[in-house]
Amino acid sequence: LYIIDNFPSRFNKNFLNERKDTLNIEKSIYFISQGHTKIYGEKTNEKLINFCVESSSLFSNFQCLLHPTETIKKNNYPANLKDKIIQGPHNFNRESENIKIYVSFCSTAIIDIMLNNHLVIGVDIKPPTSLLAFNYFKPELSVKSPKELHLLVHKIKNDREYLINLLIKQKKYLTELIGQ
Repeated sequence: LYIIDNFPSRFNKNFLNERKDTLNIEKSIYFISQGHTKIYGEKTNEKLINFCVESSSLFSNFQCLLHPTETIKKNNYPANLKDKIIQGPHNFNRESENIKIYVSFCSTAIIDIMLNNHLVIGVDIKPPTSLLAFNYFKPELSVKSPKELHLLVHKIKNDREYLINLLIKQKKYLTELIGQ
């Protein structure tokens, strides 16, 4: 409720108009960890962890942001990712002028991320359980594989008009999602 209650004061509806010519994308790609969750089933967890591992091999600047219930010492990711794993709490607020790209399966964190005019790309894995939560909190823009993610990120970073169109669609999606 905090996020929704503060929506009008935190979401700059004129962001794109004000910054259209100066949009910059941060180099890092941030994966929102959900490898811990049980509500979507064990197979979904495995698929998400595998997606993260494969994506980390495609991006030199890939970071996995652990969920608050996960720790550096206690998480489901392989040891070879330890240098790419970041312990929370995570600040999704705009810390710089750059737009950050976040990758998320289905998380309430995407609301905070979008409120701060960052871009969210979903992981398109249909879970066998908790379809209501999945349908409500899945990002509108999504990819089926790490290779597809890599191609999409490349396009976003090299095509300003495409980025602007994605941000416009995301803004509309966010407005519909939280009823503002």
